[in-house]
Amino acid sequence: MRGRGRRGRVVDAGADRGFGEDGLLAFMQCLADQGAVVTLKAEPSAVPLWSLRVLGRDAEAVRASAGECVRTVLPALTGTGVDGSTYVIPSDVARSAHVEGTGVLLLDWLVEQGARVFLKADGDRPRPGWTLLVHDSPLPSWLRADGPAAERALATPVTELRSHGVTVPV
Repeated sequence: MRGRGRRGRVVDAGADRGFGEDGLLAFMQCLADQGAVVTLKAEPSAVPLWSLRVLGRDAEAVRASAGECVRTVLPALTGTGVDGSTYVIPSDVARSAHVEGTGVLLLDWLVEQGARVFLKADGDRPRPGWTLLVHDSPLPSWLRADGPAAERALATPVTELRSHGVTVPV
């Protein structure tokens, strides 16, 4: 699939770079498929901290890694939330959820390069969708990528960075 990047330039957003093997992204997708809005973000600092939040639930964690955030949030998702929501998280998804695969490694690398990242799996949309925002270095300006799956949203910055001559480790 091809999409429009910044300034209307066509970018290849469909290349499979192994993002589908990321347990944390599968966890976020599972929740979005059930109507949840899940965000994952990090900013560069001496010790980068990740924040994972399930909106509408008392399920939020700020930890040193995205995987640690999942391990903290997962127990808060069992049972009925204060808003009446319940989520079914299959055991295979729960087991693999703290596996930081290619997608989270890409986000981690971007943070190490000085970028701020924000990833959202949005179950409030008519069809669950993903949004990725990347701001600051190594990109010359901010980037927003949307897609029906994490793979689409994450492939866009890889293509964009490579078009600027940046070697991306995925």
